Amino acid sequence: MCCLIVAKNPCFFCLDASNYDALVIPGGRAPEYLALDETVIALVKEFMHSKKPVASICHGQQILAAAGVLKGRKCTAYPAVKLNVVLGGATWLEPDPIDRCYTDENLVTASAMANCKPQKKVLLLCGDFMEDYEAMVPFQALQAYGIAVDAVCPGKKAGDCCRTAIQDSGAYHGYQTFTEKRGHNFSLNANFDEVDFSKYDGLLLPGGRAPEYLAINESVLDCVRKFSDSGKPIGSICHGQLILAAAGSVKGRKCTALHALGPVLIDAGAHWIEPKTRMDCVADGNIITGDFMEDYEVTVPFQSLQALGCHVDAVSPKKKAGDICPTAVHDFEGDQTYSEKPGHNFILTASYEGLDASSYDALVIPGGRAPEYLALDETVIALVKEFMQSRKPVASICHGQQILAAAGVLKGRRCTAYPTVKLNVVLGGATWLEPDPMLSWKAFGSLVEYFGIAVQWNSSKSSEQVTCMRGCGAVENGEIEQPNGNYASFSRKPVASICHGQQILAAAGVLKVVSCCLVRKPVRRLTNTMLSHVPWIIIFNAIKLVLEIGTDLSSEVK
Repeated sequence: MCCLIVAKNPCFFCLDASNYDALVIPGGRAPEYLALDETVIALVKEFMHSKKPVASICHGQQILAAAGVLKGRKCTAYPAVKLNVVLGGATWLEPDPIDRCYTDENLVTASAMANCKPQKKVLLLCGDFMEDYEAMVPFQALQAYGIAVDAVCPGKKAGDCCRTAIQDSGAYHGYQTFTEKRGHNFSLNANFDEVDFSKYDGLLLPGGRAPEYLAINESVLDCVRKFSDSGKPIGSICHGQLILAAAGSVKGRKCTALHALGPVLIDAGAHWIEPKTRMDCVADGNIITGDFMEDYEVTVPFQSLQALGCHVDAVSPKKKAGDICPTAVHDFEGDQTYSEKPGHNFILTASYEGLDASSYDALVIPGGRAPEYLALDETVIALVKEFMQSRKPVASICHGQQILAAAGVLKGRRCTAYPTVKLNVVLGGATWLEPDPMLSWKAFGSLVEYFGIAVQWNSSKSSEQVTCMRGCGAVENGEIEQPNGNYASFSRKPVASICHGQQILAAAGVLKVVSCCLVRKPVRRLTNTMLSHVPWIIIFNAIKLVLEIGTDLSSEVK
């Protein structure tokens, strides 16, 4: 399904509404002027006449009223918009409660406050050295589905962290059992001692080593029994079933888990179901059990999309189905940048060679360090271009936007990313946007990007002035023009930079000088492709030239 959200942008006028399955109209103050735009009115009428779903919230109904499509309909909205709705010929329905929505054939309307809460809430029971992705995947995915998740741990309060563990199959290393590495620091958002279990609609039990000690905690077992006795859903994965066994909740139930837990679950009275694959899950009454390991930026979308009924293939250049891609855990531990630890071995599900992009409906680009080298792979670049040109959804997170920038598909777009990728985004011709909060996302056309901050450079400058790697900037009286229109002085002392160090030079706007006086053509050619991969030979030539001409570069600058 492809959904269109109404917002005027440079691509709006070439929009083909027949390519979309639904229309969403957000509220705010935008509808006040969008309701006066004839192209917007025509778009709304086309969706309504074609009987495709149209969802409008808050002040968005001002547009519906202006389009004349409310006559004879039942409709709600933000209370202040009631007059527009009634004058538009609709039957006004009082929003009670305020976040209630109403459906009238293909039209869905609602009046929702910005801080309205999800109608469902789930409790995530955490512990130190729980399996890393068995906690984060449901935590993120359920929130994406509109369900609130409270993460709690006995003896800890909101804001505290639970250390996680990354458990991988030892078969990759020739071991007979799984390996374990330190994972992320998972932040809790609620206090265990203050939890009112009756206010939650479900319980989740991650695996890892945490269940070993949580299973002997009476307050934890009491919590599980209350959920089990009430008939509310309980989801448990991997080692989490140890807690269910200790609570006496699996007796007479069909149950699966990590293979090694078979004997203890049988002893607890469960009907053991041997898992054929690591994706198997078993549901019996209100208890769902299974085993699967995930990665944040790879497996969160991988498993979440599968949960929505999508077929997802994970591929990597020069690798085939069954091969593994090692992942990295990037965490913030009080230093000036993130730390890196080894992550899972992610199993690929399809072969890259012979991939037919036309048989897929969307593309997801995870972050990490992989985009640094994937952005140099011509086959990857061609794949990204094909998805973008076909206007299929493309979602990119964190460092993944390095690939988008290298593919040249960001020009004229609005984009966010991980902060250190800002330079790639701006030099790729995009308008940089700051997400607030940090874990937000931006969608423009078919492009969806996650995770970033922004300071927007002066867009009034020409592209050859703004993007400092595109040619020579004006150099007069020992000053160079910055992308923001300011000037910075330089002493002409030798500066040598290697590998990723050039990101700092580019951000300072001094590569205009470097491209003129040191390694004029090689640097310009390479930085247009990928700024952070300047070969050693260019560094050596630059240093050699500096040593030959000394600190007086005035003749070269001219």
